[in-house]
Amino acid sequence: MPEVWVGRDEVAPVNLICAHCGCGFVAVKRTRIARKFCSRSCCGLHYRGTKRPRTLISKQCDSCQRVYQIKRSKVITSRYCSVSCKITGHKSKPKISRSVRIEKKKGRCRVCGSHGISRKTKYCSLECRYLGRYKKSRDELSLVVRGCGVCGSPIRVWTKRPQKNCAKCSHILRRGSGNPNWKGGVTSEGQLIRRSPEGIAWRKSVFERDRFTCQICGKVGGTLHADHIKPFAYYPDLRTDIGNGRTLCEPCHKKTDTYLSGAKKHNRVSR
Repeated sequence: MPEVWVGRDEVAPVNLICAHCGCGFVAVKRTRIARKFCSRSCCGLHYRGTKRPRTLISKQCDSCQRVYQIKRSKVITSRYCSVSCKITGHKSKPKISRSVRIEKKKGRCRVCGSHGISRKTKYCSLECRYLGRYKKSRDELSLVVRGCGVCGSPIRVWTKRPQKNCAKCSHILRRGSGNPNWKGGVTSEGQLIRRSPEGIAWRKSVFERDRFTCQICGKVGGTLHADHIKPFAYYPDLRTDIGNGRTLCEPCHKKTDTYLSGAKKHNRVSR
């Protein structure tokens, strides 16, 4: 019989007999001690429905006092032989009230130092919590009614947080130059005009007049643009004139001679 290559060494094969089917098979000398079966199927059929005694240990159930077999790795954690015994054992135990559980974990208040509180909490009462967090009593931090510094409307504020204005007035004061992130107005004039109420109303009026229909190809709906017949940049007097607008679809708008850089020729005419 030829030799079999295993790893870096050449080892002579050994003839063995399967413990399940009784057929002979060839195994390498290095692994013949662990080999008892010719295949995995024979190993599964041999041990199916049976537990290996070498891995099982006898233990007594805490509920029914019956002796059962358990794996060596679960000897410490296992206490019951079945799920029904586990439920019966848990029901027979006396319930521990919440107060008793809290007494087991005693802590100390960080303000007054009193004992008998849970370790998860820092303070024994609401007064101690205010003193620990804000260094003031609850009465000193109560809500006070004040008048808004801008509109004069009554507002309720905390004494610790001296709020001067109401939410609406504070929002108005933080807009524009009142915002700490103000950079001197970097938005272009064209964007301001297009986003203004006059620019939005002009665009809506052009669409309604043309019934949302492209004036070149006749397409209805879709992505529509309100185009200025005379360019927006070089005719400031006609920017909000409805007669200077028309409804175009996106492909037709790109084909016009005034689209983007094509409007520069009007700059020479205006000069």
